[in-house]
Amino acid sequence: MRTTLPCVCVLLAATATSVADPPKAPPKPKADDFYGVWIEERRESGGKAETDPFHLLGWDLAAADGGCWERRGESVYSSLGKLRVRTDKDPVWLDFIGETYKQKVGDGWVEKVAIRPGIVKRDGKKLVWVWANGWMVGDLKDVPDWSKRPTSFDVKKGDPWEKMVLYPGGGRYAQD
Repeated sequence: MRTTLPCVCVLLAATATSVADPPKAPPKPKADDFYGVWIEERRESGGKAETDPFHLLGWDLAAADGGCWERRGESVYSSLGKLRVRTDKDPVWLDFIGETYKQKVGDGWVEKVAIRPGIVKRDGKKLVWVWANGWMVGDLKDVPDWSKRPTSFDVKKGDPWEKMVLYPGGGRYAQD
């Protein structure tokens, strides 16, 4: 018995002094984490929250074409344009980029584009998305680093942003 006691003490001392591995950082998000069909569960805008499915939308978020449809009633898909996801930004950017057009300025023409900038994150299986509550217009050259966008997932009354919480959907035109 005497020989086992010192061995146990040495083993316990070694265990107590060993350094634990640091926790692993969550994996860096990929654009594919945000693409797909999503169903609005909640929308907040102007200090009000909407949870009634009759006033919420389904979303098909795809790189070439993103759009939405009503969760209840007529299933008509409205394309909003090209979807851009930038996972190199923190928080991740999720923008709808609309059509370009030319606007006369003085004696020349300037190319303009409509953009609806936003930020997005995953919260478990859900998607939390904050974007502009209306289209913004700017020069095409400014789109790659569009700076006017939400910086937080907290939306307050008077903010020009809209927040949505979405869950994965079963396919386009899904009505639950």
